[in-house]
Amino acid sequence: MTYDRSRDGTLNIDGEYIEDVRSPGWAESEIEGVRTGHETVGTKLKWTITRWTDHRNDPLFRKPNMDIGDIAQESVGDCWYLAALMSILSLKNGSDLLKNTMFDDGKGKVVVRLYDKTITPHYLRISKRVLWHSGFGRVHVTGLGKTGLWAAMLEKAACCMTEDGVCHPNNPDYKNIEGGYSHAAFRMLLGVPSSREISNNLNFKGAVGEYTAERHLGRLFDRMYWQGPHPEIQVNNVEALNAVFGIGKVTADVWQRIVAALNAQNVDRLWTTYDERKTPRAPSDEWLTMLPFCLNHWLHKFPNNIKYDLLSFHSKYLSSGASGTGKYSAGAIHWFLQVKDKLNNGCPVSVATPEHVGPAQRLGHSGGEKMSHGMVGHHGYPVLEVGEGSVMKNQRYWTKWVKIANPWNSYGRTYSVSENGQLLTPKEQKSGVFWIELKDLCDVINATYWTDRAPKVGSLFAAAR
Repeated sequence: MTYDRSRDGTLNIDGEYIEDVRSPGWAESEIEGVRTGHETVGTKLKWTITRWTDHRNDPLFRKPNMDIGDIAQESVGDCWYLAALMSILSLKNGSDLLKNTMFDDGKGKVVVRLYDKTITPHYLRISKRVLWHSGFGRVHVTGLGKTGLWAAMLEKAACCMTEDGVCHPNNPDYKNIEGGYSHAAFRMLLGVPSSREISNNLNFKGAVGEYTAERHLGRLFDRMYWQGPHPEIQVNNVEALNAVFGIGKVTADVWQRIVAALNAQNVDRLWTTYDERKTPRAPSDEWLTMLPFCLNHWLHKFPNNIKYDLLSFHSKYLSSGASGTGKYSAGAIHWFLQVKDKLNNGCPVSVATPEHVGPAQRLGHSGGEKMSHGMVGHHGYPVLEVGEGSVMKNQRYWTKWVKIANPWNSYGRTYSVSENGQLLTPKEQKSGVFWIELKDLCDVINATYWTDRAPKVGSLFAAAR
C-alpha cells in the first residue's frame, strides 16, 4: 500500500483500504430522518429527537498528552471500552499509542485504525460530528473542550466492530459497544493479542504444591472416591491428605471411615457433584464459598485431631482475612503479582465487576448499574497501579492496594477505620480515581483483562504501508 501526506495535511491511502463510515444509530432503535451523503440528519432515536453537532474545525487533540481525567462516560454503556482507553493512557507511552491510531484528514473527517479479531487493521473514515440527546445531553464520552475529539471519535469508530470482532463499516451501531470485554478493546486499539481471565472468588482460592487447594479439598470431600475398598483411588488421594493434614498424619483408611460416618449422617452439603458419567469435577465456587460455614456447622462430627487442621488449611490457602489485615489467600496474592508483573512490563490491565457489588444504594446513569459504597456493578475499571502499605493499628502484615478508576470520572470507594484501628469499612467518595484494598477488590471483580505483550508505538502511516 502507498500513501502520502499532501500539503494541506490530507492523508491519502490507496482507495479501498479506507472505508467510509456513516454515522451510527442508537442501540436497538430505528433511524428516521433526512439522508445527506453519509450522514443522517434530524434523526429520531428511541422516540427522542437527537442532533449531530458539527466539529469539523475542532482539533482531535487539544494538549500534548492526554490523561485518564480526560475520559468521562456518558449515556453509551461502553465502560469496557473506556476502561481500556484509560488503561492505555496510564502507560508511560499511552498518549502516543492512542494518538497514532487516528489522523485528521483536514476535510471534516477522521481516519481511525482499528483491528478485527484476526488482528487485521481496518482504516475507517468517520465524520467529526458528535451525537447529542435532547432528553439527557451528551451521548458520546465527554471532554471535547478539554482534551479534543479523539475519545469521541474512537468511540464512534468502535460502533463498526461487532461483539465477535468483525468489522462492518456499512452498518455501524451503538448496540455494538453497549456491553463488551476490555481484552477485545485492547486488541481493537493496539493490534496485539489480549486475554481475559476469570477472577471470581479469588479470596477463596489458593495453590498447594502442583495442585490447587480447591482440588485437594474436592478430593477429600468426594465421597464417590472414598466409598468402599478402592486401593488405587486411595493411593491417588494420598496427596490430598498430605497437603491438608501433613505427610502421613491421616491415612486413607482413617479418612475413609470419617467420610463413611459423615455420609451415614447425610452431611450432603459437604459433597461435590458428578455429571451423568460419574466423572468427578472440581467443587464449584459456591461450594468453596460455603465451605467455612459447612465445616463450622459440622465441626462436631469430625475427630478433634482433624477438625482444626481442616479449618487451618482453609484459612491458610483458601480465604483472605478481613480488609486491612494484610492476610490474603494464595489466589489473591497470585492475582496481585500477575497484575504487578503486567504493569511493570508495560501491558495495560483492566477489571470487570459482577452485577452485585454490595447492597444497592442507587442506580447508575449509563445503564442503570447497581451502585454500592463507591463501586458499580456490571462495570469496567482500568487498573493503574499496585502498592503496599499499612493503615491499621498493630498490623502484622502490610496491606496490598490496587489503584483503579471509574470511567464516569466520579464515584469511587474510600474507607473509614474503626476506633480500635482493626476494621476497614468501605464508603463512597466523589473522586473516580482511588485505591482499593486487595481483599475488598477481589470480592467485587469477576474478570481481568490484559494484553499478552507490551504494545509498541507505531504510527498509522507506518501500519498502512
